[in-house]
Amino acid sequence: MTGQDYSASITANITAEVAAERINRVADWWTAGFTGASGKVGDAFTVRFDETFVDFAVEELFPARRIVWRVTDCNLHFVEDRKEWKGTRVIFDISADGAATTVTMTHAGLIPDVACYEVCRKGWDFCITESLQKLLTENQGLPDRGGRRQGGNTVAQVVFGNHSSVIVPRQDRDSICRFYCDVLGATITKAQDERDFVRLGENFYIVFMYGDVPDASEFVRTARSVWLEIKSDRVEEMRQMILDSGLVRKLCRTLTFTFRLREGNAGGSSESTRTSRFTRELRQAQM
Repeated sequence: MTGQDYSASITANITAEVAAERINRVADWWTAGFTGASGKVGDAFTVRFDETFVDFAVEELFPARRIVWRVTDCNLHFVEDRKEWKGTRVIFDISADGAATTVTMTHAGLIPDVACYEVCRKGWDFCITESLQKLLTENQGLPDRGGRRQGGNTVAQVVFGNHSSVIVPRQDRDSICRFYCDVLGATITKAQDERDFVRLGENFYIVFMYGDVPDASEFVRTARSVWLEIKSDRVEEMRQMILDSGLVRKLCRTLTFTFRLREGNAGGSSESTRTSRFTRELRQAQM
């Protein structure tokens, strides 16, 4: 290991034994696209995110003290060197201090010089400091819920939850805040240098992680679309507010948004006609 290797630490009021057991529940904090086993030395497992996959071997496992996974193969399809992680190690050091246990995760070999570092760093930040932290403290993490691959086919998996996240270009931060807060009435519950935590309604949260690179984050947080259904009796006013936010115009090259506006009991065109016209106008505005 070097001083440049990615590292993150989290603490929870649980025993070291419980922390180790929950770290090994990879599908509960990293991705549902997990196959294999991780419970003892010699076990092998794979994490998969659409085209990207990483194969691991459990190299060390000292109960309640240390877990080491070695990358035996990988296909990082969003960078030129798809084997960039091969030979690196993911290390969990576990230490107890009274009622609290600290877990320090180090990805030995993931250093700022490698091409995927920025994307992978942000992904690990979420997986460790948000998802694994939640699993340790609440026994419920925030894993990616992408499709699993079995026998060469992708098996769809449908999960209803109340959290989502996406990496977006840093320059779109103001437009995103205007759209979600001014148009949709969302609330920013926490603002950090590189992340905004946004609450929609009573209990739905989106974490926007800002970067200086395009959203090539399929590996750590698989690509996804957000489908919004907006009910309004002021169709034209809402249409203009959405366009004025600047978000649709700026993101049209990477994301597709479909907005369906329903008019309560207003007369005139049918819902399907107005939806079709509104969608067409949005597409024209994006060109």
